[in-house]
Amino acid sequence: VHFKCSGSNKPPPSVEESHVDPHSGVHFQEVTATVSRDLVYEYFGKPPFKCECHAWSPRGKTVSQPASIVVAYLKKNFGHPPAAKLRVEAGQKLEIKCIAPKGYPKPQITWLKNNFTLTGTGPGQLAFNSEGSILLGAVKLQ
Repeated sequence: VHFKCSGSNKPPPSVEESHVDPHSGVHFQEVTATVSRDLVYEYFGKPPFKCECHAWSPRGKTVSQPASIVVAYLKKNFGHPPAAKLRVEAGQKLEIKCIAPKGYPKPQITWLKNNFTLTGTGPGQLAFNSEGSILLGAVKLQ
């Protein structure tokens, strides 16, 4: 059993274990490959980077479905960070804009108040738009 990955003649580092099913007595091998970020970045072919498992025995050979590998990332700078200070008149609506930084998978925005996650309470009170901004209905003085 070995792995073959996109654009590489050398298989990735792997760990092999042999097992015997206690009920059937059948011997089987389990192989785990470690695919490093560097190995993915060294690939210059058409994305995505893929690896597949090749297994063989005296009875024949088979190849697994390919597994696609994409390196996750999150940029540091927000597309539009929330403003540090905002002014609004009592009774007016308020939108606090926040556009997440670029990343893969697509980043999600969560708003917190006193370390608790805010959830929408319905139209006209507290809501969120698809970009991640928070929309407050009529603002009140406290």
